[in-house]
Amino acid sequence: MESLGYGTYLTVTGFQASAEALADRDKVPALLHRLASELEPDKIVINELTASNEDGMSAALLCVETQLAIHVFPGLCQLSLHVFTRRDVPHSLLYQLLKDDFLVGRVESHLSNVGRVAPESKEELQRMLMGDRDYARARLRSHHAS
Repeated sequence: MESLGYGTYLTVTGFQASAEALADRDKVPALLHRLASELEPDKIVINELTASNEDGMSAALLCVETQLAIHVFPGLCQLSLHVFTRRDVPHSLLYQLLKDDFLVGRVESHLSNVGRVAPESKEELQRMLMGDRDYARARLRSHHAS
């Protein structure tokens, strides 16, 4: 059963990104590590996972007080970033990192104070990450079509 946690839950959708940058397998986890270092200077990593399929890549990074996930879709030139933390989120820095790394042209964000706590087991984390990826893909494709 999934448990809920309280903190800052920020979802950022990036549009008009560089397909080439989104396809770079090193940039995706590197962005999560840079962001985790900004949010948690001590950055103790609990779990880390990357997964790929035919339409892109997803990655998750779990730290003590922060969980990060990103789904990139080079064919759509879009990405979805999820930040759930007990720390303050520097929005302008986050947006700048997306623009610098993936040449994102436009962003939309949603802020909440409740989110799902990611499981620590790699198997359960992968299941959650890929389920979230499927949801993000469907949401972005419907946005892309409109």
